[in-house]
Amino acid sequence: MESEGKVVRLAGGAVVATYREIAGHFGLANAEKGRQKAKRSGWPAEPQNHPADPVRVRVPQEAWEGAPLSRERAARARMRGAPLGVSEGEGAQPPSWADEPPSLIKALEGEATALREALARERERADRAEERTAAERARAETAEREREAARVAEAAAAGEGRALREGLTREREARQAAEAGREAYRAELEAWTAGGPLLRALRVLLWKRGRP
Repeated sequence: MESEGKVVRLAGGAVVATYREIAGHFGLANAEKGRQKAKRSGWPAEPQNHPADPVRVRVPQEAWEGAPLSRERAARARMRGAPLGVSEGEGAQPPSWADEPPSLIKALEGEATALREALARERERADRAEERTAAERARAETAEREREAARVAEAAAAGEGRALREGLTREREARQAAEAGREAYRAELEAWTAGGPLLRALRVLLWKRGRP
């Protein structure tokens, strides 16, 4: 058995130390933290020669030699606001939002607010774009209906013009036929009235009787 100051190292490599010595070696705040660590780790207490003697605990060699790592874990836990004496991997719970520094929480809340505002702006832009698209579609449909109405009106106007032209043509042809009939009547009448007055009167009488 060897002695390292007040700490006693046994032949098998284990170390016998008080709660205060455990706290100092593992970078804990006080002897109570050392007692809690020994209890959580399940390290057995050595028999006491007298009730007033300090409690000594047998610490396995691997755990004692791994103290630098434990101290580093404890330092990181204190930086995050975790209770002293509770190091990573030794029953400590994963850090919650309440364990984070207030400045980090505030920064994260600010980022979340900024993201929500950016999302709201994107939704507004999408809504406006959808409204513009709907308005353009409505205008296009209205223009197409107007073009269709114009085509129908043009076709109707073309039909009316064609009917008017045909009517005018028929009317002109009728006038020409009537004029031709009158000319023929005059020519026939002149032919019957040729000669003396008596002969002309007789021919006219016979001509009129012979006409329908």
